[in-house]
Amino acid sequence: MLVIKNPFPINARIISSFFWPKIENEEFAMPQALMTGLDEYARGFETHKGSRKLEWMSAVGSIELEVELDNVKAVVAVSPAHAAVLSLFTKKETWTVDEMASELKMDKRNVKKRLEWWQNSGVVYASAGESEAKTWHLASGTSKMERLQVEHDMEEDVSDDDKNEDMEAVDALEQYWIYTKIFIANQEPVKAERLHTIFRMFASPGQHGPTLEDVVAFLQRKVKMNLLSCVNGLYKVVKDIPAQE
Repeated sequence: MLVIKNPFPINARIISSFFWPKIENEEFAMPQALMTGLDEYARGFETHKGSRKLEWMSAVGSIELEVELDNVKAVVAVSPAHAAVLSLFTKKETWTVDEMASELKMDKRNVKKRLEWWQNSGVVYASAGESEAKTWHLASGTSKMERLQVEHDMEEDVSDDDKNEDMEAVDALEQYWIYTKIFIANQEPVKAERLHTIFRMFASPGQHGPTLEDVVAFLQRKVKMNLLSCVNGLYKVVKDIPAQE
């Protein structure tokens, strides 16, 4: 039995290059607090598995963050890249895109894209001025943050048993995310109903597979992470901006 002590819970999905398509991984500097937990998990895994080693992929997965601004709290699930960008504001409250790109070793256009996502969530804002000269700041508790808080409070009103059961079904679909992304990219736009049919084919004999509501919740999770877009129930992949040398 693998028992690993970590400062925060980690659910790892181990994939094999023999069975999974090639994953384009965006390299950037992860927050030190996160890397400490991941390194501890990897050491425990290597002790348990002997010759096997873990190589973390920073471009995939999600991180649950509790964001607090002026006593307004919200819990959001975001990509590691979004978490890395926001984490810099724990060091100081004002940054330029150039500074953040240098600190994170991340392409400036990708930094800006993630900042704009946090801006739309009411967590940061940009000063007036030319694009390259803008500085980015932590916002005060805003109505957007308060809406995020209300959404989280409404989720907590659901009974723990029902919520856990629903989340387990949605989390189980994470193992198919890479396939889902490639499928949508090749067939877009795609409806949730079409993916629901495919996911049910993956179910083990005797099991019914995920419900349509589970599939929609899974896809909407990816929309919130800015990995998919959804217009009139049709899903498309949000195109990544390639890093420049």
